[in-house]
Amino acid sequence: MTKSIRRFRSISLFQAGICTLLLGCGFPLPAQSIHVYTELQRVDPFGNVIQQDLGPESDRRSSREVLSPALVRNASSSFLVAVQPPPGIPYWFYLGENPENLIRVTVYKAIFEKTAAGAFVPDRLEKIELPYNGLVPERNIPGQTTELFLVDVFVPKEAVVRRMKLEPQMWIPDRWIIYPMEVRIVPQQVLAKAPDKGVLAPLASPADATYRGVFLSYFCEKPEKSEGTGPLTIRSLILRNARRDAILAAPLGRSEIGTFLGYEGDADWCRAEPVVRHPERVLRIRDRLLREKP
Repeated sequence: MTKSIRRFRSISLFQAGICTLLLGCGFPLPAQSIHVYTELQRVDPFGNVIQQDLGPESDRRSSREVLSPALVRNASSSFLVAVQPPPGIPYWFYLGENPENLIRVTVYKAIFEKTAAGAFVPDRLEKIELPYNGLVPERNIPGQTTELFLVDVFVPKEAVVRRMKLEPQMWIPDRWIIYPMEVRIVPQQVLAKAPDKGVLAPLASPADATYRGVFLSYFCEKPEKSEGTGPLTIRSLILRNARRDAILAAPLGRSEIGTFLGYEGDADWCRAEPVVRHPERVLRIRDRLLREKP
């Protein structure tokens, strides 16, 4: 456990006292959890991956288990962290790093936006400082059980290739809940400027729509409308991450890229009809680029 975590635990004695009081009075605490997702699996205020990001019934599958993700150097990577604390009881969200000071981490709270269909989709991001003190449900979302954070990790170009712990943690009355994640800093580096390709897909689109759009624009010269800089959102970071992956994918042949993106049976995937797949399927190209098994 890192020094910063030990310091935070010493700060939490007051919270522990609250817990003792609550337990002594016989208030039951429901199950609590913390879980990490890729940026392509957005979670609603009730702890469910939103419908758009589940994919069609014909390609329905579980979300990727994010336990030991690879991080490319001189670039940023993003993860979504869903926390489910006891309702109506303050909690504290934190990140443990061991060793410290190898990477630069920025944490954002995702703001849920209500679509015309009445569903909640997380999108806009607000930067927060850690430890973050939260409480659910929020006033504007009755029945809320979950808050969602985006953890953005920048790995310096000169970072040593190695493994390290990056563990999302939640303190609730009487105990810590820790998600055991180990990240791997890999040899690959982003050495070129990201192409200014792709645009944000609509809020209600599947998360991979923005990602696919970058590759269509970059490799297929698909015409697109330019758009100005807007507020920071989950979709805008998906756009940034896809542009980074496009740089790394440049040496691959166009047909190979199409295969990893899920286009089958047509070498000229740039002219093929869009294939509706589970959004995380496009991450096979990232696995390939970082020399993982697809």
